[in-house]
Amino acid sequence: MKAKILLIGCMLSALAGTDASAAVITMNPIAGVKPNTSNPYTTGMSSDYTSLLTATGIGRGAGITGVNVNDTYSANGFATGGTLNTANNDYFTFTITASPGYQIDFSGFTFNGQRINSGPSSLVLRSSLDGYTSNIDAVVTTSTSAANHTINLSAYQDITDAITFRLYGYNATNNFGQGQYSVNSYEFDGTVGAVPEPQSLALVGVGSLMMVGYLRRTRKEADAVA
Repeated sequence: MKAKILLIGCMLSALAGTDASAAVITMNPIAGVKPNTSNPYTTGMSSDYTSLLTATGIGRGAGITGVNVNDTYSANGFATGGTLNTANNDYFTFTITASPGYQIDFSGFTFNGQRINSGPSSLVLRSSLDGYTSNIDAVVTTSTSAANHTINLSAYQDITDAITFRLYGYNATNNFGQGQYSVNSYEFDGTVGAVPEPQSLALVGVGSLMMVGYLRRTRKEADAVA
């Protein structure tokens, strides 16, 4: 009987799934001729979940202007000043939407980029979930040489609606046709899975309760024998 209880509890709890290794939600190495001429740029995109989501690729806000450079998504006109003003619309943008019946669990956002000397020295990632009001993770300090940066997205779980991330740039030294930053590649990682059915969640709860009850009863029996 005890073995059956444990077996049933484990089987029911397994319906919740286990943490899977993070895979590529969407990515682009950005290898093309003058990618900036597209807003957004989609050529070369790939995903481990092609049939479970849609992604717009990389685009830019109205406050910056595309720059003709091959194999990178480049723009200039980022604002000067050490404080971000989102009204300037100086950002790169990415929108990802789970297919009906599925949810996205993000783990991280990694990108490779660089600025010219007068380009934005600070970048922050924000999302549409709070109207782009708060930074996700720490401020990224840019470099004049190509550098990889990773932003933790582990707080973004169970996303079933469209979500837009904006990579804002600011703190440039010259934005008059300068203030240039380039994203050379990017990748969103995480997992995509089916939204759990309510009855499945109920079964998981039952399984957990059975296991807890069994463990408590076993502990009492052990105490009585002692």
